[in-house]
Amino acid sequence: MTRLKMFINRNACFSEKPNFLSNELRLLDWSNYPGESLPSNFCGKNLVVLTMPRSQLKELEGVQNFQNMTIMNLVGCEFLRKIPNVSRIPNLEELDLHGCKNLVEIHHSIGFHDKLVSLKLGRCYNLKSFPRSLKMRSLKFLCLLRCSKLKNFPEIECQMECLEYINFGGTGIKELPSSIENLVGVKTLDLSDCTKLKYLEIPCIGDLDGIIQPFFLNSKYLSFIDCSKVAKFLKTMEEYETIYARCCIHRGIGNFIGGRITPIAAFVEYKRF
Repeated sequence: MTRLKMFINRNACFSEKPNFLSNELRLLDWSNYPGESLPSNFCGKNLVVLTMPRSQLKELEGVQNFQNMTIMNLVGCEFLRKIPNVSRIPNLEELDLHGCKNLVEIHHSIGFHDKLVSLKLGRCYNLKSFPRSLKMRSLKFLCLLRCSKLKNFPEIECQMECLEYINFGGTGIKELPSSIENLVGVKTLDLSDCTKLKYLEIPCIGDLDGIIQPFFLNSKYLSFIDCSKVAKFLKTMEEYETIYARCCIHRGIGNFIGGRITPIAAFVEYKRF
């Protein structure tokens, strides 16, 4: 099968990895792939879509040379520990690593990928190393839900106009960088269950009260749930359709509704109609 261009395996079971895969493959869709790596003689130069959820992969040696790949789906690959340099995969648009429980490291080159649109890393519980800086002009969707060992929110190195959805819920971040002002297109910012988040402050404007304007003009939803250590909270809410602030008890936190500030107890849900 040296000229095979599509391989899709849905239910067939294999006890070991293949010794050979066609270098003409455009689509490789193999759930529960049994090997710890791809065959060493597979160069993947023509591969466009790689879908191998819940596989036994431990390493992605050679994947960095898959220069035509646009989609990589490795959901639930529990043995995968790191993602290599992706700078030589210039057309990559979707990277889904949701549920890779033992993933520890994402190569910093991800943070400077120009064409990546969707990056899903939810429930990668052991993820510690994520790019410290992001300069991704095409990114629209970023999810690091429940990456509890992740301590830092990355610096935003350029105006990221396309990025609309950000989920850092349940991570270990302690603060947001001042460069968050470059997230000019964000519509959803979820910081639910960020229990180590101590304060939210944008130095260039001096107080969190201005986070909505001028930097988050398109924002419609904010979620702060169980952020028990937050010492400052948004007062200006008019630009948002929905704001959740549950279990954010603090004497300095207030809820601004209709031009007046009222203290919040254990739960506040504010919706504009």
